[in-house]
Amino acid sequence: MPCLRRSKSFTAHDIGLKDLLDAFYLLGKQPDVTLFAIPIACPVELQTNLSPELEAKIPEIAKMVLQEVYSFL
Repeated sequence: MPCLRRSKSFTAHDIGLKDLLDAFYLLGKQPDVTLFAIPIACPVELQTNLSPELEAKIPEIAKMVLQEVYSFL
């Protein structure tokens, strides 16, 4: 069924970070990149909610992200 086909638009899941950065370099651009990553505790037991440990860290993580954003203003 055509309506069930996957969209042809790209998402963050379709292209890797390295691919994206390589594309910038091929265009002669060298972006200043800051990456915030949070590893999952147990990849075997996937959940749709945050762990209590991560939920407790959200204010600290948000502060770090905001500091990075404000550094560009």
